[in-house]
Amino acid sequence: MSRKPFLIGALVVVFCAAQCPWLLSAWLHSPFDHLGWVVFGMWLCPMVFGLFRSAPPEPAEWLLVAAAGCSLAGAALDVNALRNIGLALSLAAFLPWRTPGALLWTGVAVAWMPVFGWLGSSIGLAAVLAARFGMICVALLLFFAMARRRTAPVSSENAPTER
Repeated sequence: MSRKPFLIGALVVVFCAAQCPWLLSAWLHSPFDHLGWVVFGMWLCPMVFGLFRSAPPEPAEWLLVAAAGCSLAGAALDVNALRNIGLALSLAAFLPWRTPGALLWTGVAVAWMPVFGWLGSSIGLAAVLAARFGMICVALLLFFAMARRRTAPVSSENAPTER
């Protein structure tokens, strides 16, 4: 496998991240976005898990194009939510898209985005924080359960026997 697609994907991630310079500030200073950086780190776990388990994955090209498009549209329209979506899509391009949980995992990215705090501000700070961590914890449990099931050895009960 050529390293070229991986490098192109990494460049798209850097481009999309550069479109979100205010993200860390929002996580650290906005009360409704507080600890969003922790949720972001938790959200990155499947990608990091995949990088250490095998060779660098070949990113999904269609997601990289969508990520760059969202980031460019967000910059042109000055809509931070589109920039966040672009960053999420660029990172999600490195997920193994043959698994059913990849689409769900990408949707859970909303838990680390500042727009989540803005939308949930009417229900209260504690509820937003609980919803953020609840979403990501359930998604992580499902991810690791599916990963474990894919790599689990065949038990002796289910193994074929010779007679």
